[in-house]
Amino acid sequence: MEQAVIDAIDSRRHVVVFFDVSVGGSILGRICMEMYNDLTPKTCEKFRQFCTGEYRRDGLPIGYKGCRFHHIDHRTGQIIGGSFQDHDAYSLADASETNAGVKQEEFHLATCGTGYGCEFVINTRPGLVPKGIVFGRILPNCKESEETLRKLSQVSIKNYACGIEECGQL
Repeated sequence: MEQAVIDAIDSRRHVVVFFDVSVGGSILGRICMEMYNDLTPKTCEKFRQFCTGEYRRDGLPIGYKGCRFHHIDHRTGQIIGGSFQDHDAYSLADASETNAGVKQEEFHLATCGTGYGCEFVINTRPGLVPKGIVFGRILPNCKESEETLRKLSQVSIKNYACGIEECGQL
């Protein structure tokens, strides 16, 4: 485990989750994300449960494992995924939470806004203002996460299936 991951878990007391990302069936790398559970606790808890498989419906786990990234925009640097169920039934965003107090990071993690269910967006370029709630960021100084995002942002989803092979909490 990289030192950046260990430091984030130990010093900030923020929840850290991960996606093991694949392209064309081959593992590309891991993306580690730090949740702002002190600022957006409800949204973070839902996202964490979708990462760990703890969220259940009719006794069956529901979450991001096996989910595909359905939009990678090379121009804006947005990577969108998380569309795995009926948009109305599983909303990631909590309407009572806002972006107040959240610092806009270069690599931030946000909900896609209302009406988009469990979808999330990873912004890989500075200056993008999300429509939804910013609830986390890609761990700073985590070289594996940065390298995985760099490679993923160059993939054409028309030619290759890109998705989350495994996910969970660190």
